[in-house]
Amino acid sequence: MNKKRKYAYAAMTSACLAIAVIIIINVIAWVISDKVNLSVDLTKDGILNFSETTSKVISELDMDVRILSLIPESDKNREMVQIDEMLKRYETMSDRITYESADAQKNPALLSNYTIDGKPLTDGYNVIFETDRMSTVVSVNDMFIMYKGKKSDTIMAGALRAEQYFTSAILKVTKGSDINAYVTSGHGEKYTAEEFKNDILPAAGYIFSDFSIMTENVPENADVIIIAGPKTDYSGDEIEKLSAYLASGGSLQVFTDPTTPELPELATFLGEWGITVNQGLVGDEDSAHYAKYKTNIIPDVADNEIAQKINLENTQVVFPISRPISAANKNDITAYTIASTSGSGFIKKDIYSPFDTFEAGDTKEISDVAVMATRPSYEDRDPKVFVSGSLAFLEVQSNKPFYTGLMATMTEQPYSIYIMPKNINQDAVVIAQSSIYIYSLFVVVVIPVVILAIGFIIWVKRRHL
Repeated sequence: MNKKRKYAYAAMTSACLAIAVIIIINVIAWVISDKVNLSVDLTKDGILNFSETTSKVISELDMDVRILSLIPESDKNREMVQIDEMLKRYETMSDRITYESADAQKNPALLSNYTIDGKPLTDGYNVIFETDRMSTVVSVNDMFIMYKGKKSDTIMAGALRAEQYFTSAILKVTKGSDINAYVTSGHGEKYTAEEFKNDILPAAGYIFSDFSIMTENVPENADVIIIAGPKTDYSGDEIEKLSAYLASGGSLQVFTDPTTPELPELATFLGEWGITVNQGLVGDEDSAHYAKYKTNIIPDVADNEIAQKINLENTQVVFPISRPISAANKNDITAYTIASTSGSGFIKKDIYSPFDTFEAGDTKEISDVAVMATRPSYEDRDPKVFVSGSLAFLEVQSNKPFYTGLMATMTEQPYSIYIMPKNINQDAVVIAQSSIYIYSLFVVVVIPVVILAIGFIIWVKRRHL
């Protein structure tokens, strides 16, 4: 066999082997694509990468979950593509999860099969999660945190919180994890149930409802009652309602701050639980225990059984603008410090002082900013009273995991979760026009010429063999 024919056979064999390898790789990728997501998330915040919470929930599934997207196929906006990609990743993470999409615009009859907040669906921008026991609907409107553009009034998607809603939906249809939280009204409270539902703890596994303690009895299905920043005091009759509710094993949360007026009836009631809401504004001179201002407390977290149940590991908690709280055991009541200042803590007497530093008349002492009291009960669970000296605590994004853990501890519900939203606005890459010309010349001209040159040289060498 001459050299030319030998090289020809070698080249043909190499080409066939290369083609065979490519075909095999494609077949393998096609076979495993149903169970392994081969896409790579290169977004700045890793918006398609799941949290440890989601991974844990999915790994513990004990029943099949079906996911159905009704989002129109014609909508190819970036946000809708991200939602589709995320749902595919849920499917690849477990054999118990199946995902499919159905265009509700083409098949509007699908909408009549599901409801959201008790009302029939009106459009296809929803995702259905269902098991053999129940189903729930997640609206696209809930998956994003919206904001106004800086240069116009255009409403834009700023953060993606779909993972929070999707994983909570999986918990709901598998565990039935909705808890009834009632937010009191009628005393000038700062926050309503709607704000808790949409902003403070969205999709964490709770049904928030407003409740006027002035005119209504405590609902029998109440898992927790929340008093958030009252401005007027409670009557004896209202205090009796709260006492009866707690006697039956209920849980109560009270959020206050230095500007909350004196409320003698409420103060006496809390005093019966060993909790005292003191005067002043809490500060801390230790730089590791405040955020920007010395009155934005990053507290020491207590090492007791209640704080451990809340599970504050790897979370940063901030109590901005807090009044001092104190608690002590009383009769059969056990009081727990949850969070407090460091040994460099102090209490400002003038809560409206323009300075956040220690001044004349202030006192240096360690102060609690969050406490909880419990009492043994003959009911299914022990009653619990939690008091925070910071009302603004509820507005701090990094506090959400703490608050979710607190809610789960007080309601003895292990299935509530909170997953932080992720920024979907990626930084733009700015390239000068001259650089564009250079890159274009390199890609369009230089690389092809080099490849042609190499090919020509190889051809000439083989031609003379």
